[in-house]
Amino acid sequence: MVEKINTADNNLMDLLKRLHTSFGIGVVLLNVQDMQKSQVLLNAKFKENLDHAMLGELSQNSPDFKDFLNALTLYHEAIKAHMSEQTNPSL
Repeated sequence: MVEKINTADNNLMDLLKRLHTSFGIGVVLLNVQDMQKSQVLLNAKFKENLDHAMLGELSQNSPDFKDFLNALTLYHEAIKAHMSEQTNPSL
């Protein structure tokens, strides 16, 4: 959810649409003065399979996102090893 977004920024909107297509990410434009006037720009949707090419691109462009993916990988491996309650991945 966002309070302000420049919907006229084609680069930003294209990126949001790519994230929506790749990961099912939704975007809600909040009107904090009148919640009834809030708008759903992109509906969130469940994705069974992730777009690995997009994940790679995002991790190359953002060290924080790369660290996040590494933490998810560690957590997933811990779950597979039935150690999730003993594992607390630090970001």
